[in-house]
Amino acid sequence: MTLYAENLNAAYGKTDVLNDVSVQFEREKFYALIGPNGSGKSTLLKVLAGLKTPTGGTIKGLSNVTPHAQQIAYLSQTRIAHPLMTVSDIVALGRAPYRKPFGNLTSHDKNSIEMAIEKTDLTALRDKAYGKLSGGQQARVLLARALAVDAPILLVDEPAAALDPYYQLTILELLEQEALTGKTVIAALHDLALIQQFSDEIVVMKNGYIQAKGQAETTLTNEILASVFHIKKTGGKYRPV
Repeated sequence: MTLYAENLNAAYGKTDVLNDVSVQFEREKFYALIGPNGSGKSTLLKVLAGLKTPTGGTIKGLSNVTPHAQQIAYLSQTRIAHPLMTVSDIVALGRAPYRKPFGNLTSHDKNSIEMAIEKTDLTALRDKAYGKLSGGQQARVLLARALAVDAPILLVDEPAAALDPYYQLTILELLEQEALTGKTVIAALHDLALIQQFSDEIVVMKNGYIQAKGQAETTLTNEILASVFHIKKTGGKYRPV
């Protein structure tokens, strides 16, 4: 499924946070959404996820028949879940878009839940309370909940933030694999080295505008890095300018 954003605008109160954003996301690709804090990354993800109403523009590529929540899975950057809920119960919440009120899990629901638990290597923790898990384990649980939706589009906001290197790599490898299965994966990220290692394309944002889109060779040039992040790459190292 190819997702199109055309001339999107969004604001919080009188403050514009997205300005005439037009961008295309294709299936079977992992997109890294980068930019300084306040550049509009999180807002763009929320608008695409249907969680924030744009003040202008359109989103195309979604079915008018299938519910929005079955087409797009969204994982926010906050790792909040009830501390007493078990891992499997939290992952099962990913099937909510398909369930009727007070309805039981179907066999398809259960298969999707099991697959998400296996993909995120949580089988041994399935009966453990969320509040007893480490930060990295909690991040995997919430990603598993998003994977359980089994949507063709996966939006993830800062999935590797504040995690140690092992969990950062584990989560980004999972996102990479999801793209390889045919999904459209869009993740707001900060680590430029990991972005180059895992993403297929990079979307650079600043002040609510798209500055560049493409592979690292064209989007992480010193000219763009200096303009957006006030850094440059010299001798293989990033330095402030």
